[in-house]
Amino acid sequence: MKTVSNILRIALIVFSVCALVLFFFPFANITNSGGAAQVTGAMASFHGQATIGENSYNMAISLHIWFNFWLTALTVLFSALTFKFKGVKWAALVTSLASSIYMLVIALGSAKFFIDFRPVPGVTAVTYTPFVICTVIALFVTLAAAVAYILTADASDPAVINGQKPSVLKRIGNFFKDYKGEVKKVVWPGFNDVVKNTVIVLGMCLVLGLFIWLLDFGLGQLLNVLGNIGG
Repeated sequence: MKTVSNILRIALIVFSVCALVLFFFPFANITNSGGAAQVTGAMASFHGQATIGENSYNMAISLHIWFNFWLTALTVLFSALTFKFKGVKWAALVTSLASSIYMLVIALGSAKFFIDFRPVPGVTAVTYTPFVICTVIALFVTLAAAVAYILTADASDPAVINGQKPSVLKRIGNFFKDYKGEVKKVVWPGFNDVVKNTVIVLGMCLVLGLFIWLLDFGLGQLLNVLGNIGG
């Protein structure tokens, strides 16, 4: 199991690196009256230059792409650190999950919304390239590798094997079991209690609101009097 865990950890690093590399491939085609230009994910993240015809334009930062780029970069970093710090695998899972879902939202959305094309004048069309879908696939494969690695790493933990520490699945099962037990202990109020408590809350809100209004009105009148005296 330890060998499988190490293979999955290497796969996690490889796929996360592949996803990051895909940001340097064309993400979108921007078209105006002068022609068309391809914008990579890195260009959309770091003010890259897009050339259309004889003109070059310094692209604005597309915050959605920029944020996803750094989520993917953090996944690569955390994946590499798992060789030194085992607990970092959870950070890799979180960043991988966030980047894959975020990139899927970007891919399913409109390119005109997620790609900041404002520096290019007279834009007539902004469309995604197939590399956006490739990036989504790479990120979800990275996520699958992260989940598989955590499960196998947990299963190969000596503490789990010796019964000193429950596995991830066992802990999840225990959580829902405990949650179900706690829910059964909840005493739900009856209809009359709900009505009574609602009336009390509304009454207190009314009294407090009236008090604040009177205080505000009184202070306002006091300031008017002081202003007249000073004048």
